[in-house]
Amino acid sequence: MDSGAWTDSRQADCLQRSHGRLRLTLRDRAGRTGIASWYQFGAAKARAPKVYTHDGIEALLINTAGGLTGGDSFEISLSVEHDALGVFTSQASEKLYRSIGGTASIKVDMSVAENGRGYWVPQDTIFFDEASLSRELRLAAAESAELLIMEPLVFGREAMGERVSKGHYRDSWRVSVDDKLVFAEEARLSGDIAAGLARPALGRGATAFLTGLYRGPAMEEKRDALRDLPCGEGTWAGASLLRGTLSFRVVAPDPADMRRWMAAAYRILSGLPTPIAWRC
Repeated sequence: MDSGAWTDSRQADCLQRSHGRLRLTLRDRAGRTGIASWYQFGAAKARAPKVYTHDGIEALLINTAGGLTGGDSFEISLSVEHDALGVFTSQASEKLYRSIGGTASIKVDMSVAENGRGYWVPQDTIFFDEASLSRELRLAAAESAELLIMEPLVFGREAMGERVSKGHYRDSWRVSVDDKLVFAEEARLSGDIAAGLARPALGRGATAFLTGLYRGPAMEEKRDALRDLPCGEGTWAGASLLRGTLSFRVVAPDPADMRRWMAAAYRILSGLPTPIAWRC
């Protein structure tokens, strides 16, 4: 049977869709972070393996559906209370598969209270040809909180001979500190993604991208340290400090170069070893 003909003969809205909701609250207990509340529904799960290199929680976010496609939706709500440390990463790379109807939706809300440390650092999202994704990231932090965001994105797996020609990608960020908006960004690629990424102002033909943001101590020194990190051939990286927020980006033709830069940057910005899941 021709699988392409089979999928085309089905109505997209009749196919089973994956949904998940996750709510996780972390609380400081006498100098060590613990879990105050934990709710999970559908394909959104979390695990918190023991760590011995710091007193925080490394929460592994898991999509038991094995990936996302059009019509799937996930909602994640994370709260780091005062003085707690939460590192939120993913068990593995998230995969965005071809959509035959609809858009995959991911919504992340994270709050970090006074003197808390909240790090949103998932492993890369791999975008396949003709995938469709809309992602929203909303973060609220206290002035005294430390905040780190890293979002790596890979368009196709070159080592597997995969190439992204078409699709839809939208990424929306809003970051506020003490209810004041300090960072906002809208990114969108739609239609002929390959042509867009080939443009010098967008990607110069690169397929791996990292967008990051940091608020915390010693931002000028950390900005300079990021600028000094080595890059692989054809990889471009930059870091800027504006309105009390350190933002940085990486554009790489090889995802491995992007990941190496990301790991080094994480150690500089957090002062911690890379998350356990990154090393598995």
